[in-house]
Amino acid sequence: MSKLLNSDRTLSRSLTGRDSDSDDDYPSHRSSVGMQNVSRAPLLFLISCATLLVFWGWPFVVVPAGHSAVVDLFGYVQKDTIPAGFRLKQLFSNTYLFSLKTQLVEVTQDTPTSEGLMIELDVSILFHLEPTAVVKLYNEIGTNYNEILVNPEIESSIRGLTSKFTAKTLYSAGREELSQGINDELNEKLQSRGIIVEQVLLRKVVLPVSLSPPLAPRIACSPNASCKPF
Repeated sequence: MSKLLNSDRTLSRSLTGRDSDSDDDYPSHRSSVGMQNVSRAPLLFLISCATLLVFWGWPFVVVPAGHSAVVDLFGYVQKDTIPAGFRLKQLFSNTYLFSLKTQLVEVTQDTPTSEGLMIELDVSILFHLEPTAVVKLYNEIGTNYNEILVNPEIESSIRGLTSKFTAKTLYSAGREELSQGINDELNEKLQSRGIIVEQVLLRKVVLPVSLSPPLAPRIACSPNASCKPF
């Protein structure tokens, strides 16, 4: 009877191609592999978190020459700016660049003179930002200070001062006086925000086409000329 059982076991082993002893080894092998996977899981998680931190909260910033960077960490703005160069910054913070170089604004504007004539002025304004006032400018206005503050103040100053001059004056010595007046008024309005106006250039004064021919000879007259005064 025992021989018959042994022969049945031998036959089953030959059919399955496995030995009973090897079957006993499979669970232990599978458990060791599972333990290795479990032990690697925390390491892989830490590597993934570190990679995410590096790429999302990149702690380095490159500030170009002639610029300053404001650091904003979830609404908290640092008091000090980051100067030009390859610099460290706080993790997860955003940086906003402000140019400290001389900037140019060109304005073409229709504005009335003291006689009520509508003339066209082409004006160029050179200005720069005060480095120590960049953080204040960011807190009060933001990065688009040209659209919000500079351009409207320029247009207002041009319109207000041009209305004090005659067309004749603007075609002669009054150009320099108007340019200096716009410069002084803009500095009075903008210096408190950290914007310094360097120079105002009045490039061109254009009269309306319908008024240019009859007015031009009068403007050309001088006190010593033989023509009638304007």
